[in-house]
Amino acid sequence: NTRRNSILSFIKNKKEAMIKDIVAHLHGLGEDRGEKTIQRELLSLLKDGLIKKTGEKRWSRYSSV
Repeated sequence: NTRRNSILSFIKNKKEAMIKDIVAHLHGLGEDRGEKTIQRELLSLLKDGLIKKTGEKRWSRYSSV
């Protein structure tokens, strides 16, 4: 889906991103989504092995594999 692709390309371009960075990026694209929605999308990307996560809770950072 488009949101998933936007998140993935943003992470690849930034090398590393936090949820708040991704929310702000999507908001700038006109897609106003909350952190919980983004968290679900990130969990899906993690499960599919497309990104990796470092840190815990609000200090989590996501990067491309």
